[in-house]
Amino acid sequence: MTELRRIVWDWEPVAARLRAVEPLEGFLFQLACRPIAADRQADGKLTLVIGCWLDRARRLLAEEDRRLRLSHRLNALFDDRLQLIVTRWPGGELEADDEDAALLDQALADLGAGIPPDKALPSPAYANPPNPVGDLGPIDEAILAEARKCEGALDRLLFAELVKRGARPVCQFTILNYRLDLALPDRRIAADVDRWQPRTGRRPNEIRTREAALEDEGWTYLTFAGAQVLQDPAGCVKRLLSARPGKGPAPPSGGPLSIGSFRRPPHGRDGRSRGGGRR
Repeated sequence: MTELRRIVWDWEPVAARLRAVEPLEGFLFQLACRPIAADRQADGKLTLVIGCWLDRARRLLAEEDRRLRLSHRLNALFDDRLQLIVTRWPGGELEADDEDAALLDQALADLGAGIPPDKALPSPAYANPPNPVGDLGPIDEAILAEARKCEGALDRLLFAELVKRGARPVCQFTILNYRLDLALPDRRIAADVDRWQPRTGRRPNEIRTREAALEDEGWTYLTFAGAQVLQDPAGCVKRLLSARPGKGPAPPSGGPLSIGSFRRPPHGRDGRSRGGGRR
């Protein structure tokens, strides 16, 4: 998640700089795309996954020649070696009304013809990406407050699917010095969205060490690939809910979790205010 956080922080200025050299693509980046995953590979390359909530934007940006050209541009803008993947937004896609669709089509045509962006950009109502929690209908305010703590769009999608199944997940839950994406404290099950593609072969020491430490505390620990969560969130939730519950006392109900190994971090994803701790 550290790599993704860096990309998210830099996204708006990078998209603005991209628009200066690639007007159409930069416009789409700003209008309807956000990063949802970023994984550092063994060869040092960074796999950057962006989700688009407009089908038109996704299809255009996923064209092979355009995607490769954008990867090259982003290499310079992020000062990194990037492989770009374009996919759909975890919260779904927005439907444009006829007027907005016409504005968007005209803007894309103008930008493609080289008309300066400041003369071509409409203001369609696409600015906010769809939120999967918004599809849950009337729900408890406490659940909405908890959903706002999800750090990424894929975490939020998994959270929403759990709520649909009647679970009460907790986001950014801390056990020992590990800050987990999601937890079901009453069952002592915790989970992370680990990386975009499923791991093959032997899992890295970091994951095996974390799993062993959490099991020593009486927790069951699962990891999910981001691509799995996006393609089959219901299947991921089924696996999570069917997992063997951990062994040990459940945390107290009501109020913050603050005893023993049940505690929220004071600052930062890794539970540290200045030093120590692990992700």
